[in-house]
Amino acid sequence: MVLIKKKALFIIIILIAAGVAGVLIYFIFFNTQAPPSENPCWYASPIRINEVLYNPQEDVNGDLSTNQTDEFIEIVCMNATFDFRGCELYENFQLIHSFPEGSIVPAGGAIVVFGGGNPLEFKGVFGGAVVQVANGIWNKDDHLSDLGANIILKKDGSIIDNVSYNGQEINQSLTRTTTACGEFKPHSEVSGFNYTPGSDINGNAFQLGFVINEVLYNPDADINGDGIFADANEWEDEFVEFVNNFAEEFDLTGCELYDKDGMIHNFSTGPIILAGGALVLFGGGNLDDYANYFGGATVLNASGYWRLANGGDKVTLMKNGFIIATFSYGSDDPNHQSITRSPDITGNYIGHLSVSLSVCSPGTKVDGSLFI
Repeated sequence: MVLIKKKALFIIIILIAAGVAGVLIYFIFFNTQAPPSENPCWYASPIRINEVLYNPQEDVNGDLSTNQTDEFIEIVCMNATFDFRGCELYENFQLIHSFPEGSIVPAGGAIVVFGGGNPLEFKGVFGGAVVQVANGIWNKDDHLSDLGANIILKKDGSIIDNVSYNGQEINQSLTRTTTACGEFKPHSEVSGFNYTPGSDINGNAFQLGFVINEVLYNPDADINGDGIFADANEWEDEFVEFVNNFAEEFDLTGCELYDKDGMIHNFSTGPIILAGGALVLFGGGNLDDYANYFGGATVLNASGYWRLANGGDKVTLMKNGFIIATFSYGSDDPNHQSITRSPDITGNYIGHLSVSLSVCSPGTKVDGSLFI
């Protein structure tokens, strides 16, 4: 009897040792994921609620008022383009926003949903993020609770992500300390900002998608190549240059371009701009006379009443009521030269003559090289 017990104990010990060895072999040879201590993002979902502002005390959305419309929820896409159509945002069990058709965010990009406000009045580009206004109860007669709530993102009834807060932050957001996967902390504890809708914690854009790269609003020469220039029709040589910084082509069908006075161009049927490609939209001129020196960019004439103001204006590209890109300039900005990003696509806006010997570079980079 004693011998049988000893044999049984010996077998149990052997089985335990084999199990331990198997676990060690798996982690050494087959487990390719780094443990959380080495890579805190290894477990992260590709779509994450990244920042929430629920108790603002100042104008955040740029509509020159301070109220519940300045609350926002920021969501980021980590590693793949994501179509938010069909997704819904909830505060606890109340539906506060349904994402409409066209809510497509590129890999590495962000979407920001404000409690309200008028998108045409937004003064910032919010890092190039997609910007929407809540269409549920959030935008009607309610606001995010200052006492704490659970914010839930769903698609087709399944939870994609959710975050809870306890209502202790005033005029600063709760943000993840590492984009899309860090723990939530009050924003001022992780950077010098109280909130950064559409940008990372340090105010840097997640990704600039379809960007306004260059604007010429006060030309003093024939820029569009039609051989005509006069003060009476200088607006024909004004232009806005766009660059597609998405990883895939961008269809402009349904987009509209506005200045501060109203719509100046309607993209009723395209065009489609290839990844990395450029579009130059002139105020007017004869397309038949355009020389092929715009770097292979798509070149169009404005369809609406185009008169960019020399004393300051704002151009905003929208689709389905939501901002894609926007740019503002004032009376103290340079004349008779364009304002361009330097470096192209990602840089700050600066007078073209500050970085080049030419006054503008429609369809090409600031140094005259091609986008694609």
